[in-house]
Amino acid sequence: MNVIVNGALGRMGQQVCKLLEENGLTLAAAVDRAGGEGVYQSLTDYTGPADVVIDFSNHASAQELVDYCKSRNLPLVAATTGYTPEEFAVLEEGAKAVPIFQSYNMSVGVALLARLVKQAAAIFGGCDVEIIEAHHNRKADAPSGTALLLADAVKEKRPDAEYVFGRSGQHKRQPNEIGIHALRMGNVVGEHEVIFATDNQTISLKHQAHDRALFADGAIAAARFIVNQAPGFYHMDDLLGPLGKETDRKENGTMLYDNLSVNELGHLTIGGLDTVDLADRFGAPLYVLDEDQVRANCRTYVQALGQYMPEGSCPLFAGKALCFKGLYPILDSEGMGADVVSPGEIYTALAGGFPPEKLYFHGNNKTDEDIQYALESKVGHFIVDNHHELERLDRAAGEMGIRQKVLLRVTPGIDPHTLQAINTGRIDCQFGVPIETGQAARFVRAAVEMKNLDVMGFHSHIGSQIFEAEPFCDAVDILLDFADQMRKELGFTVRVLNLGGGFGVRYKESDPVVDIPANIKALSEHLKAGCAAKDYPVPQILLEPGRSIVANAGITLYRVGGVKTIEGYRSYITVNGGMTDNPRYALYQAPYTVLPADRMNDPRDFQCTIAGRCCESGDLIQENIMMPRAERDDLIAVLTTGAYNFTMSSNYNRLCRPALVLVHEGQARLAVRRQTFEDLIACDL
Repeated sequence: MNVIVNGALGRMGQQVCKLLEENGLTLAAAVDRAGGEGVYQSLTDYTGPADVVIDFSNHASAQELVDYCKSRNLPLVAATTGYTPEEFAVLEEGAKAVPIFQSYNMSVGVALLARLVKQAAAIFGGCDVEIIEAHHNRKADAPSGTALLLADAVKEKRPDAEYVFGRSGQHKRQPNEIGIHALRMGNVVGEHEVIFATDNQTISLKHQAHDRALFADGAIAAARFIVNQAPGFYHMDDLLGPLGKETDRKENGTMLYDNLSVNELGHLTIGGLDTVDLADRFGAPLYVLDEDQVRANCRTYVQALGQYMPEGSCPLFAGKALCFKGLYPILDSEGMGADVVSPGEIYTALAGGFPPEKLYFHGNNKTDEDIQYALESKVGHFIVDNHHELERLDRAAGEMGIRQKVLLRVTPGIDPHTLQAINTGRIDCQFGVPIETGQAARFVRAAVEMKNLDVMGFHSHIGSQIFEAEPFCDAVDILLDFADQMRKELGFTVRVLNLGGGFGVRYKESDPVVDIPANIKALSEHLKAGCAAKDYPVPQILLEPGRSIVANAGITLYRVGGVKTIEGYRSYITVNGGMTDNPRYALYQAPYTVLPADRMNDPRDFQCTIAGRCCESGDLIQENIMMPRAERDDLIAVLTTGAYNFTMSSNYNRLCRPALVLVHEGQARLAVRRQTFEDLIACDL
């Protein structure tokens, strides 16, 4: 196949030619306004044989490209980073005569670009400085298109900011120039900064775009596909299978989340990093956690509560979902509080530098030692679960000369229709004191009479995997009625209302997408209306997200051991992990999406059950799913495992717990090392 290349030679010329040669293609001609030996100044200078035109930038205008392709009936692969919206329309119109493949930014990838812009728009969650990176290798003083798109997003959030573009800070632009300049400068690459300055805040967005070799490789793959297609306008999503590029695949369902994608090798990526490389480097089984996704999830809650709820409202990360030392500096920097359910979680948070005053200590059976340790650690709040804890805490606080802040856990009797094992709001539950039976009123009366306790308000947790605001609104109605009753009977007014956690996440394509800000807004409106009707002061609101902070940020990687087919029954793919690192399926058949991490483009035509290595018939990861027919040492990924997998893992069968790797800004680092045999017997005498 003879290829005409528009742009992209120059410094990348040798790599482009090499890629063409490796793909069995021939460079018929090149078009580049920079000129140079063997480089044509316009498309019409070349009249020789050609099968396809690959456009890497706006070296020729969209109209020139379309006219030329129409005149010779050549398909066009148009990587349209450098075009204006008007030129996009020209390309789309031209598709009536010739096939056109169109990508907004092949060098960075649609998914990554969208993610960066999304992060840029969300950075004002308490951070003074935010650095966001992609990857590139050319150098220039002008800002890249991606950096400018990020700047545009920031400008929408902070219109009063003055801004400077360029690594040396000499390029100034007016607001109305940003968008169009971003499109035109999309192929000016290298490391750039976009600096915003206000009276009291400076924000620096750092962008470093992709190597053009990847850009060229993607265009070549597109050319091979589109050369035989009928006339039409093809978006990148139309070519996901043939290209296997890193793109936004959330619409096809299997990716579930924006931080997951597929690269040019057909490998699953998380946070832009190849999972095959991660498994080769750190081993498998392997927990992988995308720090950028964790931060984005934190900001969603921090910003929504800051926008819709009374001042002082705050999200508290539920440590039972995921707890390791390196997580707590991330949570603290994003403005989160944290709830802890054991001295071990307290110790871990403090070891990670988390402020003790931002800790909320849960637990339905705190021992005297637990209470003493938490008081000595200066934990900010206790969530008091029952009468005997109330009495012991008051006594211990008095002995230490402390007036301890507490929230009283009450159960509103709400059934949110979640799995029974995670439904904690019903009356018959080991957590909290029920309102309906009258016991909660006696509980509150006893608490407010305690000399060493400062009762701030109530805590309620109705369950997990809740996808809408209505159950929380129902809980608010019951809690406000109860609070109003306590005000009338005791003169006690609630200052803080902790509504617990529970917003759901997607484990399978069939799960709904949760709009957390919309839910918080709806909850806020319902709360304020209820308070107004009772003339009750609107309390500060605390939420306890755990799963929805870390679940979609995590995946688990396994190596295939083998395939076993029982004729007339079913086939098993065995992996080198199982219920020791993910007990949730064995416990309550938790659903998961399972993907062939190293063979994402292969047909999934083999029905199988994923089985673990433990000596238990119930050691399964997922049943009756479709995968490629596996071979030993293939890599399998289980999605949405950032919550309750690491924390619920065990050493059953004397298996070592896996390592945990943090992925952040294109880099991976070990956050929890893999256990060794020595660790297994470290406490044995």
